[in-house]
Amino acid sequence: MAYKVVLEKKFKARQGLKSPIRNAQSLPSLQPPDGYDLSLRVGIAFADRQLGERGWFIDTDSVESELDKIAAHLAAGTWTDLFDFRPTFEHVTRWAHQQLQPLIPQLDYVEIHNRTLGVSTKYTGDN
Repeated sequence: MAYKVVLEKKFKARQGLKSPIRNAQSLPSLQPPDGYDLSLRVGIAFADRQLGERGWFIDTDSVESELDKIAAHLAAGTWTDLFDFRPTFEHVTRWAHQQLQPLIPQLDYVEIHNRTLGVSTKYTGDN
């Protein structure tokens, strides 16, 4: 693939899981009361030959609209209340990939970057 377009949506969300290590040591949570500052990023990979007559492969406005929906869901409440699975960043990133993969041609990855802690989780699918 010759190109990778990356789009990013920033939002705040509350995960709701307690750290077993911090709990055992009676340390406070690292999560701020209003939630972590997060970024949802997607990478879309495509080849030079896939550029259309307008000079692009995919309409980024339509992708941004899908990112808005995912980010709004993730910001709608505490993840432990939103999901039936244990909402680690790994599981939630995989969930977001599963939601977006059918909608975004040649989705390369989904990443959730925790800007508060400086940690990123990237899911590339089952490739």
